[in-house]
Amino acid sequence: MKANKHPFGRLGDSARFRLWLNRRVPPQNEITLKLRNIFILPSRQGIFFSLLMILILIAGINYQNSLAHGLAFLLMSLFMVSMLHTYRNLSGLVLSAGRAGRTFAGDEVDFTVTLSCAAGRDHEALEVCWLDHLVTQADLIDKSVSVLRVSTFAGNRGWFDPGRLTVETRFPLGLFRAWALLDLDFRALVYPNPIAEESPPILDEGDSDDFQPVRGCSDDFAGVRDYLPGDVIRDISWKATARLGEQMTKEYSASSGAEIWLDWYQYENISDELKLSHLTYWVEQFSKQRKPFGLRLPAREIGPGLGENHRRQMLRALALFGLDQT
Repeated sequence: MKANKHPFGRLGDSARFRLWLNRRVPPQNEITLKLRNIFILPSRQGIFFSLLMILILIAGINYQNSLAHGLAFLLMSLFMVSMLHTYRNLSGLVLSAGRAGRTFAGDEVDFTVTLSCAAGRDHEALEVCWLDHLVTQADLIDKSVSVLRVSTFAGNRGWFDPGRLTVETRFPLGLFRAWALLDLDFRALVYPNPIAEESPPILDEGDSDDFQPVRGCSDDFAGVRDYLPGDVIRDISWKATARLGEQMTKEYSASSGAEIWLDWYQYENISDELKLSHLTYWVEQFSKQRKPFGLRLPAREIGPGLGENHRRQMLRALALFGLDQT
């Protein structure tokens, strides 16, 4: 769907308007649409329709034509009934915040929004989106709950606030546009944008006194195991899969007695943001290879480990590095 522009145009960018909107529709995790937070105005088609009514009425008065009078009043009644039904299509709708996704800087991030309504009520042709982003459509017909995934583009690393969510409808005739600007108090964690490099900034600390940078990421082959969702395709053992009849994955083991660390201080003469981007790239690479590794940052150290929780702990540390955020 097309991108949605701010429903209030340039007025929506003013600080005074945002303060007024924050008082009228404060941030909440669950919001019920009602008179206080629904706005409604004629659409472009509604304006043309109004002009047509006025022209027909003027013609009827000028020529004293009762048929023109009747047509003008019929169109006016249709116009008013359309306004009532457009408002009613939003009124009573409940929106609640769901899960906020995680992503990398510059990529799309998904937010889950749950739409629900009272029993016996239908809400049709709804459009939900963040400002200036793609529209997600929804209908609540013969069902009380609908779960939507609404996307927008993430900004810089750290906690990302997507702003106010727009919910609108032009049902049933398109003559009016009813909408609400809601702050569901969402925030998503945005990781640094991963930037590849040839050699990882790692140190291999063994039991010996030697301490030197390791160049390369190869491990010793240790055997095969059952395939797990998320395994890298290149690690699948096709021979073992064909022999055993079940999908198998190659398994590697790190050098005996070695601890591998991604080390902030291995970088020189580059910006902190570029360091974070390179470290994020290697966190992703080592996680895919299922290789135990740790992370050293100024004033922070995360010991070697494996698994999704370990990966997220490291990415969170990189995302919030140097920021006054928790």
